[in-house]
Amino acid sequence: MQRNTVKLYKILNYLIWFLFIPGLLLLAFLTGEFRIISALVIVLALIPFFLKFESRLPEAKEVVLLAVLTALTVVMRIVFSPLPFFKPVTALIILAGLAFGSEAGFLIGALSALLSNFYYSQGIWTPYQMFAWGLIGSVSGLMKGILKLKKAWSYFFLLLLGVFSAFVFAIIMDIQTVLFIDNYFNLKRFILATGSSFPYTMIHVLSNVFFLFAFGEIMLRVFVRIKTKYFNH
Repeated sequence: MQRNTVKLYKILNYLIWFLFIPGLLLLAFLTGEFRIISALVIVLALIPFFLKFESRLPEAKEVVLLAVLTALTVVMRIVFSPLPFFKPVTALIILAGLAFGSEAGFLIGALSALLSNFYYSQGIWTPYQMFAWGLIGSVSGLMKGILKLKKAWSYFFLLLLGVFSAFVFAIIMDIQTVLFIDNYFNLKRFILATGSSFPYTMIHVLSNVFFLFAFGEIMLRVFVRIKTKYFNH
């Protein structure tokens, strides 16, 4: 019975991440109510996080850790603001997802985008950034099996995940650009937007690879140690 319940929770999580939240992005495009949509994205992102604990509420230390990781990501985005697209944000979200799971990864990614945009500026792009970074966090959580591989292979797949994440982020934001300009999905405009944003995407790729290669192993070791010590029940 418990196994069936876990399966139902996972199905609900996937529906939230890959159907309900993209549906909210469409609603943001149709209505322009990005503030309300951003709040609703966070509400939906909280559901998988709380369902993860099944029969109990998350403890204070678990919520505090989530808040600290989100704050760290927000601060790093602001600190590296003089370097457009070269930031450790995506790398941190990937590492958080790998260490603490898809539920925490999505929530940290979505919250990081929302909170850091109080510094950069909120706009119709905010829910799309929330979804992009949240999706990267959740997918990273699904890839946590790479931590069990030999060191060389785990490094390779970690860096590959960084490259993949940069392109996922770019595609989602290019879609938002096209919808904002044309009020519908214009394939020709999307191709042009993809081409014009490609140099910035490559900077994002290099940023992810650099930070994951330089700090990925030590950060993962710290995150996994914290999880093992405080969150294994």
